Amino acid sequence: MQYGRSLIFELARALRIHQWPKNLLVFLPALTSQKFDDPHLFAASLEAFLAFCAAASAVYLINDLADREHDRQHPAKRLRPFAAGTLSTRWCYVLIPLLVGATIAVGLALGWSFLIVIMLYALLAVAYSMALKRILMLDVILIAVFYGLRVIAGYEATHLEYSIWLISFTQFLFISLAFMKRDIELARLKKTREDPAGRGYVRQDRSVIGAFGISSGLISVLVLSFYIDSHVVKELYRHPWVLWLACPIVGYGVGRIWILANRGAADDDPVTFVLRDPVSYVLGGCLALVALLAKFGLPGLVPLTSAALISVPPEAKASFLKDITEKMRPGAVLVLVDIDASRRGGSWMNQLHDLIVSQEWVVPVAAHVARSMLQQAGMVIREESFVRSLWYPHYLILAEKPSVPSATPAKPLAPMSAAPG
Repeated sequence: MQYGRSLIFELARALRIHQWPKNLLVFLPALTSQKFDDPHLFAASLEAFLAFCAAASAVYLINDLADREHDRQHPAKRLRPFAAGTLSTRWCYVLIPLLVGATIAVGLALGWSFLIVIMLYALLAVAYSMALKRILMLDVILIAVFYGLRVIAGYEATHLEYSIWLISFTQFLFISLAFMKRDIELARLKKTREDPAGRGYVRQDRSVIGAFGISSGLISVLVLSFYIDSHVVKELYRHPWVLWLACPIVGYGVGRIWILANRGAADDDPVTFVLRDPVSYVLGGCLALVALLAKFGLPGLVPLTSAALISVPPEAKASFLKDITEKMRPGAVLVLVDIDASRRGGSWMNQLHDLIVSQEWVVPVAAHVARSMLQQAGMVIREESFVRSLWYPHYLILAEKPSVPSATPAKPLAPMSAAPG
């Protein structure tokens, strides 16, 4: 009985079951497209997940079988079942065909495009195990590609429209983690003064690898910020500005794990470390909360849109406002801040200022004209005010998009005390 439990344990280690959570990346397309409640998409993503688990385990078996001699020289990998001799290599010849067959069967069920992606993943992974992991830099790029192919497979399984933002973000993030993997390996060998066996790196490369890895992680945060500012987010989220909170959260997570890796506190596999790290789950929960707030908001939280008319050509001002209001959701508020053209002296001073500084001749519009254009666009004026910034006369109009057409009368433009600009 003890032998049976030991055999099952060693088989589980050989199949790398603890690595299967990486394949959850196939769920990302359905999750980020906000169609995760569709049972068909969930079922397709689940099938893709199982197919990648089978394919990845087959590749791990091939890798461990081919690389067991190098693994025996590694301080951590020497404990793997085939390298340590705790599991016979004959199991490979039984399990690999079964796993490959299961991968092909599920792949055919999901379609040829998915099957091509997962077979490309398997072939590249085998080539990586046999030779490509010994080539400088190419090994790191391929590790990131393996993660990216999981995301692409999720799109092919669900037939959702590709998001270049998600693919770019994950690629840079996983390039960072791939460099971290190599950085940790070199750090472990620092005391032995030996270069890693079967790799294209030497110990002196560690500082360069760290620079590449940290830069890639920060670029992923930059890509996230570009995504937040895209039109896609404005269509998916009611309060898109809340998503800006995700940038410092992701930046903190990237910086923290790199610092821990530099201290020697992270595992050989950074992704596995993240999956076991309680702080990473807290950060993941914070990201989920930010996404929920951006999507649904809080009671009393009103979605805001800001606009200015001064730089818009006179003939396009009305259509400009109409285009904005048509894209707004019912209950959303438009904040219109601009120079009041009816106050001639200050208005001319502003035009001269912009001509000198920006080489642009702007055309301000009077407050009552802006109010009229908003009402013609179906907006309800909720508040109006006037404020003088230096010598420039500004007006502010808050207009709400009603759930049903309304003709609420406008409030008079109430002067406010002058405020510094």
